[in-house]
Amino acid sequence: MGTVTDSPWPQPTTEDAEAMQIATAYHDLGAGETERRQALMSAEALVQDNPEAVALLQSLVPSLEPFDPKTMAPLRFDLSQLTGSGRTLVAQVLGEGEVSMIATKPEGGDLKIQEAVMPGLWRVLDHTASGACIGDWIEIADVPAVIRSLAQETTDLSGEIAKAPESAMNVMPVLAEVRDRMRIWAQNQDKDHELPENHVINLTLLPMNEADMAFLGQTLGAGALKILSRGYGLCKITATRWRSVWTVRFVNAMDNTVLETLEIGDVPIAARAHVEDFRDAAARLQAVLEAYLS
Repeated sequence: MGTVTDSPWPQPTTEDAEAMQIATAYHDLGAGETERRQALMSAEALVQDNPEAVALLQSLVPSLEPFDPKTMAPLRFDLSQLTGSGRTLVAQVLGEGEVSMIATKPEGGDLKIQEAVMPGLWRVLDHTASGACIGDWIEIADVPAVIRSLAQETTDLSGEIAKAPESAMNVMPVLAEVRDRMRIWAQNQDKDHELPENHVINLTLLPMNEADMAFLGQTLGAGALKILSRGYGLCKITATRWRSVWTVRFVNAMDNTVLETLEIGDVPIAARAHVEDFRDAAARLQAVLEAYLS
């Protein structure tokens, strides 16, 4: 169907994209001038002054090596007891990887999540509506557990569909398919077996006119979760108001959509770490720590 330049889905603004970038620890936690000076300290000084942070980082390596997201629950490592310079050290070692997430909590406030340069390692910052940080941790997981929880808590399973506009062509069967797949996925979640792969609907290849796309976007709406993945080009993922239904858009350097899909099921695969990523992350983190500690 060629390149798509417009989309009915609410698009992340420049501010949204910037919010998804988890900056260094002292900046996100609202630190003052002292912490800013500490952030400029040499790596050697940071390591010497923060043995607790070093020990925590070292403990990640043996936890990463055997981790399998299919059989193991996410592992959380609390950072809230570290000093400002300790969190700076953690931020420097982990760096910023390809995936960023921001989630609005039902009670107000948000979660800002940044994948490390080692995939499968996530930095999570939990903020209240007033902006106070009430949680700061590292998580080993394919996707942080809180994202999966919010995807269930903040979305709707009713699948209500209003009457389509007369100018629409094919949106109703697409919505019917989405609703059926959503309900099948919900039923599978209650069973004690491995969940099936996500069901993908390629909107770019479907004969959908502007009225179809507008009504589709209006019906599904935008949920509380936004994800940016920069693995192979830029991928923008948004949870819809329908449970386990996600919009996935791949865009080019001009921010034009080149592929747009709906994924029904788990967090879209473009945002997840995979089994082999954890082995690689353990080796890379060990190499970085050796460089810092040598």
